[in-house]
Amino acid sequence: AVGQCVGAGLPERARRLCWRTVFESCVVAEVVGLFMAIVPAPLMAIVVEDAAAIELGVLYLRCMGPVMFLVAIDMSLEGVLVGAGRTGLPMRISLVMNGLRIPVCAFMVFGLDHGVEGSLFSVGLAQAPPYVDEAWFGFLGITLTIIASAIGKAIWAWAAVARMDFERLSKER
Repeated sequence: AVGQCVGAGLPERARRLCWRTVFESCVVAEVVGLFMAIVPAPLMAIVVEDAAAIELGVLYLRCMGPVMFLVAIDMSLEGVLVGAGRTGLPMRISLVMNGLRIPVCAFMVFGLDHGVEGSLFSVGLAQAPPYVDEAWFGFLGITLTIIASAIGKAIWAWAAVARMDFERLSKER
């Protein structure tokens, strides 16, 4: 809708739709996220039977649920940027922030000496190790890194859209 408004020469409407989309996305994502955080075990039991996997999934949902609005900000603003014809910027933001996840995750798992098992299990590349008590710390580190990346991406995208000149974009099309 934002791209249509920009293309139709309606910059003020594009700006209003942009922030309305962000707000509505945040509300929906946060309602779902809070639900995930409040009842994580039954939700995890729907998709997995292993008790150790459920335990880690519960931890993930409790960490990510309350901050799902950050994911909504990131995704809706990336959509606004792409719709307005600024495809390179969201790609650069994602490359930088997702690229930072790798060394941070490596430090959280290997630098803090919690081994490869926690890392592999947390990204679903191996079966749960029998000693999940050690693996959960690596999983928590990766989860917190994802949250930090979501915060960074949301801030960068917010700043990019806040500075975007909808009037100039409308004239360019």
